[in-house]
Amino acid sequence: MSRNLTTLSMAMVSAAVLMLGACSEKASQSAAPSAASAAASAVAAAPDLATQIIGKWKYETSMPLPDEADAKDQVITLQGVSEYFPSKSSQFKGTGTVKGVHLDDKGGKSQLDIKFDFQMTGEWSVKDRLVYEKTIDTRMVVTGFIVNGQEVKDPAVLQEMEKEMAKSFMRGETSTSKTLSIDATRWTYEEDLGEGKMVTISATRV
Repeated sequence: MSRNLTTLSMAMVSAAVLMLGACSEKASQSAAPSAASAAASAVAAAPDLATQIIGKWKYETSMPLPDEADAKDQVITLQGVSEYFPSKSSQFKGTGTVKGVHLDDKGGKSQLDIKFDFQMTGEWSVKDRLVYEKTIDTRMVVTGFIVNGQEVKDPAVLQEMEKEMAKSFMRGETSTSKTLSIDATRWTYEEDLGEGKMVTISATRV
């Protein structure tokens, strides 16, 4: 799930950059290996991971986003609740922020701070310690767009950002996570963000 949100968040930054340019134009006329091994051993003794993950889990995580030609030092923070149903469907609701630096073609820099709400639905399956999650649909609403400390409040700008994000989102993408440990109250897993990058997330049962 984090991988899918990361992809969408990168699209959001790109959309923000487009809107920032449009606004400017308008203004002139936006875990350690040993611990992982121990955790994996604990999971190996678990009788049924597919049964254990059913229910609601609260999580919060932060991770860097890859640098791009026009953006660097980007960090996404997500917090919310994920729910796994016995029917093998799932849903995720929460809030997020993306902070980073936009680089324009003249060498200028702008500090971007984007806030959003999100809701995603999907399907899940389990094989060994791996959980596969296929995204079925998503909804993301930009709730704040700050450029160099100044908030952009124009609804048309925010709506245009959301349209650009929607163009970049690919339904049907599958993310993979590897469970490191799980018990009645806590689930720790490692999620593949692509290109060999991993993030460890610890969720608490609600």
